[in-house]
Amino acid sequence: MEISLVQMKSELIQEAISLEQECGLSSRDSESYLKLLQDSKSILVAAVNNSGNVVAIFSGWVIADDLEIDNIAVSKCARQRGIATKLLAEAIEAAKRKGVVRAFLEVRSNNTPACSLYEKFGFTVVGRRKSYYQNPLDDALIMAFEIHQEFPLDSDNQS
Repeated sequence: MEISLVQMKSELIQEAISLEQECGLSSRDSESYLKLLQDSKSILVAAVNNSGNVVAIFSGWVIADDLEIDNIAVSKCARQRGIATKLLAEAIEAAKRKGVVRAFLEVRSNNTPACSLYEKFGFTVVGRRKSYYQNPLDDALIMAFEIHQEFPLDSDNQS
């Protein structure tokens, strides 16, 4: 599957919302996405296949010199192809251009693929929120990454 990374645009919003729902993420509505598109502090990247369909998204925003990562969602049909790795690398590069020095995120403690992806980039667990997620109940791991450090990308081992 050939994919291209593009900046999110209004015509991709409905597909992004559907993808977040497919992945069991709390999705924002169209109006919220439109506001984020107009906010220079947001970082919204979509991965589209050669048919132009959204197969993955990244959303986050810059707060002072931090990147707060909100969601990375990859369609079930597009997993295990390195797309999440490419999205995260693109987002971190965009954040560096905005002067960001740290990235933070919360992830379900039982989401092994996501935790592995973040660890591959150099994220470490800096805290835990007990019973943070519902349906199913799970702890949130708070992970952080110092962006000034180089992140290891092994093209033979992409998630």
